[in-house]
Amino acid sequence: DLPSLVAIENLSWGSLGAPEEVLQRRLEVSPTTNLVCVLQGRVVAVLYMQLIEKLETIWTERFLTVSNAHNPNGRILQLIAIATHPDVSNMGIGAELKTFALTLACQDQRIDTVVAVTRCGKFSGHEGNLQDYVDAHRAGKVIDPILDFHTGSGAHIVGLVPHYRPADTDNFATGVLIRYHLSELMQDKDAQSGASKEADQKPSSVNDIPTLELLSSIMEELGHT
Repeated sequence: DLPSLVAIENLSWGSLGAPEEVLQRRLEVSPTTNLVCVLQGRVVAVLYMQLIEKLETIWTERFLTVSNAHNPNGRILQLIAIATHPDVSNMGIGAELKTFALTLACQDQRIDTVVAVTRCGKFSGHEGNLQDYVDAHRAGKVIDPILDFHTGSGAHIVGLVPHYRPADTDNFATGVLIRYHLSELMQDKDAQSGASKEADQKPSSVNDIPTLELLSSIMEELGHT
């Protein structure tokens, strides 16, 4: 449903979003690595992803041509962008899509790691340069909401990617490369599972089950072990 995806992109990202031809190329280049959320028959959110071969590829990527780096045999899953319709922005669907993607990656032996080039959401007006701001976030001195979307879920900041998003004048066109170490995510998942088994309580309802545990159960039912 390309028209719906274009509308969501424009509503979610505005001038920083990708045009229709770029979205179409993402779907054509790597059709099996994109996730959408449909509510009441309507597409309300999307997560675009692709596979790349080497982490070093990231340093020369550009947002509008990022699909050029896709390699179907790559072992690195790159999260390209998440877009959510404003009508459901308070439901956390973007975070759920990200968590679902991380769960899939943890269970796919072909994937070694997960990366993304994100941006700072509150750097504009901050004293100092972008590196100082990112370092301050890493040290917990400031909390940038967009960086925290990833680091709050276990991602590590790798470094800055100059010229990644030319339209992002607030961040001087610079992206922030983050990386999820799947071994750490699996350890966290195992710890949650162990704590759940040790707890002497009634079976949890679906709403009480941690997201990773719930999604892992769903994937097992679908035949992914």
